[in-house]
Amino acid sequence: MKSIQNFIIEYEDGTRVDMDEAGLWVESFHIYSPNVERKYSQIQGRDGAVQTSSRLTTRKIDISFQVETESPEELDALKHTIFNTFYRKKQYKIIRDLTPTKFLFAVQEGEYDFDNITESDADFSITLTMLDPFIYGQKRTAIIENPYAPFVLRNYGMEETPPDFTIELSGPTPLLDIIGDEDYMRIGRPATVDDVTFKEYENIFNEDGFNLTGWTTALFTPDGGTKSGTMGVDSGNFIATSFGSGTNWHGPTLAKSLNGSVVIPDFKVRAYFNVGSNPSQRARTEVYLLDTASNVIGKVAAVLRKSSGEVDVEIALRNGSNVHYVVSMDWIYKEFFGYMDIIKKGKEFTFYIAQQGYRPDGRIYTRQKPKFTFDDDNSEFQKSLAAIGMHIGTHSNYPTPSKANIRKIEVEKINSQPEGIPLIGTTGDIFEFFHGKSEIYKNGDIFYGKDFGARFFHLRPGENVYLANPPEVIREIRAEWRDKGT
Repeated sequence: MKSIQNFIIEYEDGTRVDMDEAGLWVESFHIYSPNVERKYSQIQGRDGAVQTSSRLTTRKIDISFQVETESPEELDALKHTIFNTFYRKKQYKIIRDLTPTKFLFAVQEGEYDFDNITESDADFSITLTMLDPFIYGQKRTAIIENPYAPFVLRNYGMEETPPDFTIELSGPTPLLDIIGDEDYMRIGRPATVDDVTFKEYENIFNEDGFNLTGWTTALFTPDGGTKSGTMGVDSGNFIATSFGSGTNWHGPTLAKSLNGSVVIPDFKVRAYFNVGSNPSQRARTEVYLLDTASNVIGKVAAVLRKSSGEVDVEIALRNGSNVHYVVSMDWIYKEFFGYMDIIKKGKEFTFYIAQQGYRPDGRIYTRQKPKFTFDDDNSEFQKSLAAIGMHIGTHSNYPTPSKANIRKIEVEKINSQPEGIPLIGTTGDIFEFFHGKSEIYKNGDIFYGKDFGARFFHLRPGENVYLANPPEVIREIRAEWRDKGT
C-alpha cells in the first residue's frame, strides 16, 4: 500500500522516518490556516480604531492514518513506532513527498490513547501543532564574485525571510558591512585616512598533537598529584601513552617555552580538549600558564571525577599560594569537546568556555560559549607569560581513561595601540552572518564584534539590493535563504 500523501519526519540530530517505510499509511494531511491576532487602539476624536500590531498564531495539522498489520505482535510494534515517531520533546521537521522542496516544523501536543487501536486493519488520527506558523520553501543560493557591484537577492515567498551570508576575506580589514536600502549589518569599526590599523592579536604559539618537538619534562608539579608516565600524540591529539602509578592524580606532565622564548605581559591562551564521559573512569586534562621560573600563573582544566560520569571545567589564576578559581563548575554537557580561553589585558581578565560540534559538512563550530570576567584591581595576578605546560592524568587505580585528549594549544600576544583601530580579520578569514538566529561566526567561532547600531534583517518579498563594504578586501560572498509563506 502507498500513502495518499506520504511525508518524512526529520529530527534535530538529522535522522529521518519515512511514513510509508514505517508502515503508517497516510490517508489525509490537512494544515489549517493560522489565525491572525490583532491589537487595536482608539484615537480620541476619530471614528473607529487603528491597528497597532498583528501576528500569526500557531496552527494545527490533522493527519489520518490507515493501520494494516497481520498479527498482534506487529500491531504492538506499530504502536511503538507511532510513539517513538511523534512523541518528542522538541519540534521536528516534516517534509512532504508531494512538495519535497517545502517543509514545516511541528510538535505533538496533548495525550494519545493507544488502546483505541485494537484491530490490525483500522484508522487513527493525530493532531500536531505548528509553533512556527510558516511553511518553508526552496533553498536559494547566490554567489557574488564581484564585491564592487550591488547584488540582488530575490525572495519568491510571500513573507519576509532571514538570509545567511558567508564572506571570505582577501585582505586585512577593521570592518565589514552589508548595506541595503533599509538595512545594514556591520562588524568592527571604520577607519579614516588618518587612523592607524593594527593587529591586536598576534599568534606566537600554535601546538597540536602531531609531534612533541620542543616539549620537555615539566619543572612544576600538577595540582594534587604526581608526574609519572609518558605523553604521546595520536591523530593531532596530545594523549597519555602511559599514566605511571600513584595513589592520587598521576600522569605525564610536559612544558614548552613560547616561540622565540618571548615573554608577554598581555595574552590570550586557548586550550582545546576532548574529554569523554564514563562513570567507571577518572581523568583530567590540564593546561598550565607558566612564568619565566616555571611557576604556575594560571590553569584551565576539564576533569572527569564524578561517579555520574559528568565532566567538570575549571579556570584559575595563581600567584604562589594565592589561587583564585574564576570558574569551577559542572559543565552543561556530559562530555567536553571544546576549548577554554584566558585573556589578559592589563588588569582585565576575560574567560570563555566553549562547547564545539560538527556541522553536516564536517566543519567544527562553536555551539555554546559562556563568558566570565575578573578585574585584578589589587594587581595580584600580573606576571608575564613565558611558557605553557600540559598534564593528562588519572586517579589512583581507576581504569585507563578512554578519552582524555588535549587537542591543541594556542597563544596570542595582545598588542596595544590606544589611538589605533584593531583589525577584525585578514586574508582567508571567513565570516558568517546568520540573520535568523542573530549569530555571527568567524572561522566557525562565535564572533562578538557587531556594531551597536547594526541589526539582523530579513529579505522582503521580491527583489532586495545590497552592497558589501569594503569591496577591496572581499574575495567572495555567498548568500543563502529559503522562501517562506503560509
